[in-house]
Amino acid sequence: CSQVLSQSFMAVDKGKAVATIVVGSKMEASELHAARELQKYFQIMTGAILPISSADDPALKEAVSLILIGRAETNEMIRALGSKGLIRLSADYPVMDGFIVKTVKDANVSYLICGGSTPIGSLYAVYALLEDFCGVGFFEDGDRVPQKKSLDFQDINIAEKPYFPIRQYPQGCALWYT
Repeated sequence: CSQVLSQSFMAVDKGKAVATIVVGSKMEASELHAARELQKYFQIMTGAILPISSADDPALKEAVSLILIGRAETNEMIRALGSKGLIRLSADYPVMDGFIVKTVKDANVSYLICGGSTPIGSLYAVYALLEDFCGVGFFEDGDRVPQKKSLDFQDINIAEKPYFPIRQYPQGCALWYT
């Protein structure tokens, strides 16, 4: 029996990693990149290195704090939470390159989900978490990464979709880069 309890999530406690980043066994390249970006910025912020694991790793059965990255189609843990009604994430919601960032507790496991409607949406979810909840700034002249001893997230529940159907940044040259 599943139940929703408090939706707080501890990733790093006093410089020690207490969570594992989980990608699906059918992950796409941008989802693995999202996991590595999250790992990199969490390490810069706290000094702690969160391990990255596959959702089919049997060792995760003992875990109590998991950061899930991906989509229901590629990450079986995200699919399972969706089938229990704890999260809503599909190609139809939040649509296009949309994403969710959500904390959920199911039984004795706390989850932080960074998922997208598309593979790139999962990467956008990670960057939204870093910017909106960790204070990381991404600027043309470099990143601003605050130093923290702990990373504790409380009651996150966001779903966003892009305002425009195509995300491009024109750089003043003949070709535009996405």
